[in-house]
Formats: sequence, structure tokens, C-alpha cells
Amino acid sequence: MNLVAKVILKIISIIITPFIKDSGRRMVYLKFMQKLGFCALPQRYCEPVPLVSDIDSITKMPYLVMSNVPETEFEKKIEKKFLDKEYLGIFKKSIAKIAANKMFCGFDAFIYSEIIKNYNPKKIIEIGAGYSTFIAVHNINKNASINCIEPYPSEFLKELVGNNKNKISLIDKKIQDCYQDKIFSSLEQNDILFIDSTHVVLIGGDLPVIFLKILPIIRKGVLVHFHDVSIPYEYPRKLVYKSGRFYNELYMAGNLVANCNYSFIFSNY
Repeated sequence: MNLVAKVILKIISIIITPFIKDSGRRMVYLKFMQKLGFCALPQRYCEPVPLVSDIDSITKMPYLVMSNVPETEFEKKIEKKFLDKEYLGIFKKSIAKIAANKMFCGFDAFIYSEIIKNYNPKKIIEIGAGYSTFIAVHNINKNASINCIEPYPSEFLKELVGNNKNKISLIDKKIQDCYQDKIFSSLEQNDILFIDSTHVVLIGGDLPVIFLKILPIIRKGVLVHFHDVSIPYEYPRKLVYKSGRFYNELYMAGNLVANCNYSFIFSNY
């Protein structure tokens, strides 16, 4: 950072500091800032943004949840298929339409397709949908269904749903605004709950609903697939530094595994 940038940021910090200290006015100022597309917070231990100086030491931790990750039968199957060039070539052709996307591609797409093929679910619920839905609809059996909960559906997803109305249903609302017990308690053994959330625990956000209302009522045998969660590892340093994002979903998901509430099938990150 050059000197000019440092000086400008220093001036900005001096100006906004009185507006972001704890007081009855803080919420008013934050609301105004957010309408402008940004949010300024003071640097304190109780704020959700971590100290950048702490990130280096934290992200160097090799393991977060488990130091001895067991190899599963599913992992053995995946390794065998991934090393089969002919099989992999067929898979690549099957996803050619979405191959250029950077949201859900490559090994992510391969693993999701193999989970569906291996467990043959009758129902899939996706909290967060799009390219993953493309993978799902092309791998489920003819009698299976996909329920998508996606508050900001892309044109790609809308078209996909329109072309597969007999298989895919779409609720274009936030999960916290449309949650119903019966939707998730209907999942049975080998069905899949796919979660591609905001990745951040916030008051009024999606993750409190997912972890505190949905996951506790999921039946035994249902597969829960978290996207962008690096269990058993800490978040990769490159993710934090390149994106500047401070996800924290991993710590709640890791608790499920650490306390043996869920068994571990596969980690892809």
C-alpha cells in the first residue's frame, strides 16, 4: 500500500470513528452505510472481522477437526474412478455446458455426481442452487426430485427448472423466510441435503436456521453435503487472502463431526 492510500485511509478512519462507536446512533449510521453498499466497524475483539495479523498463524494449523482422517469405502471408489481416464473423459463431456463456470466445476462437480450415483437418492434438497442443480438433474433416477431453495436464482437456473418441471421445484426465497419442518423431515435414508450457503453466521442469517432448526431434525442416513467447507482442515490461506472473505461456517460444521453427530464420508477441498 502506497503512502497516499495510507493517508486517505487514515483520514477516513478519523472521520467515521465517532459514528461507529457503541451508542444508540450506531445502528442508524450502519443502516445508512449499508444502503451505500459498505459497512464500517471498529477493530475490537468482539467484532466479526478478524485481525489480519492473526490469520497467518491460524491458517497454518494443519488440522482443525480431526488429525487422523479415516479412509472410507466411498473415497476408495472415488479414487478408482478419478484415475480412470476413459470414465473421467465421459464425465467431462457430460458437464461441457457448465465447464467454464468457476462456482461449481471440476472436482466439486465430479464428487457431487458420484455421491448421487452411489447413493441413488429419491429426493435432493438444495439450499443454494445453480450449477450444482445441473449436476443433480443429470444424475438422479427418473423418479427422483430436486427441491431448490435459492433467493437469487440465475437465468441459468430458471431455464434449467423450466426445462425440468417434472423433476425440479424452485423456492426463490431465503431459507430463513421459508423454513418448514416438514420439508426437511421428509428426507429419508440416502436422500441428500446439499448446502451452499452464505458461509457466514449472522444474526437473522441462513446458517442459524440450517444448524439450529434443520440439521437437528434430519433423519439418520440422510447425506449432508456442505459446499466450500474444508473439513477437517482450517480455511485455506489462499481463500482468505485472495477473496478477502471471512467465512465461519466451517466451525459450526466441524462441531458436528467432532462430536460424532455425523459420520465423515469424504472431504474435497
